[in-house]
Amino acid sequence: MSFQIKDSLSVQFSKAPAIAIAAPSGGGKTESAMRLARGFLGPSRKFLVIDTEEKRALYKKKRYQPWDWMDFQPPFTPERYVEALEVGKDYDAVVLDSGSHEYAGPGGLQDIHEETLQRMTKGNDARAEALSGPAWKDAKQRHKSKFMSYLIRYPKLLIICLRAEPKVKFVKVMKDGRERNEIVDAGYQPICEKSFMFEMLVGCMMVPDEAGIPQHVKRLEMDLEPIFLAGKQIDEGTGERLAAWCADRREPQIELLSEEEVVSLVKGIEEAPAETLKSVYETACMKANKAKDKAGRARIIAAYNERKKALEIHSTETSSNAQ
Repeated sequence: MSFQIKDSLSVQFSKAPAIAIAAPSGGGKTESAMRLARGFLGPSRKFLVIDTEEKRALYKKKRYQPWDWMDFQPPFTPERYVEALEVGKDYDAVVLDSGSHEYAGPGGLQDIHEETLQRMTKGNDARAEALSGPAWKDAKQRHKSKFMSYLIRYPKLLIICLRAEPKVKFVKVMKDGRERNEIVDAGYQPICEKSFMFEMLVGCMMVPDEAGIPQHVKRLEMDLEPIFLAGKQIDEGTGERLAAWCADRREPQIELLSEEEVVSLVKGIEEAPAETLKSVYETACMKANKAKDKAGRARIIAAYNERKKALEIHSTETSSNAQ
């Protein structure tokens, strides 16, 4: 396969955002995903909900219509996630609720790790701690090469809901003149592979106290800041703004050569001596080609042919006179 270099402004492509919304129960992840998809598609086009949550998406079936529903049962291996998403490629927006099962559900990464660990230890539990790290190799490889490799190339809007759970951490504090370990609240953490959120165009967390309001785990691109408004819920308006951003495929404005520039280039050719004519001509053509100025290029070619012909006649006459 050959590689091609193109001017970046001339490349036209369809933007297909991948967005992850993580939240505990009551945080508004499914609601926000549906509102985003509805605004993105407008009032009449269908989106698809792929449901790993035992039909919970159907609790909302009277809202945000029209949309279709697909049941997704275990095992939740990376390969089966790819199969499920492949089925939804005919829709212009897909809500995957939830992506957490690929990590923590039956058949997911944790189960793959445990099965690998059991094979490696061969029933010797004393070796489990030492082999736990290496046992993650197969699970992580399948996650990256199968699921993530497919997901980042998904051709349509993909909104992935993730569960979140509270986390704690140990910190050292001084108490009564002595250093002690104390457990403190570390907020909520998405249930997914640790780098998952950072592979998304948008990766955000929501909490029940501010349901539907994204707290961005991954810093927003500058272009997306007017779309996902700070401190505001994700709603249909967010989807409309995202759709407008995705549709922004305007042709670059091309500035043709001015008349003065064309005259100057033509004059340079008309006055060029034989030794530099080709170089002057190629430089002029390059400028016309870069500006995509076909008319200017035609005048440059005509001037070159005239000058070349005149120099050939002059050369012939000079030779005849010398004889």
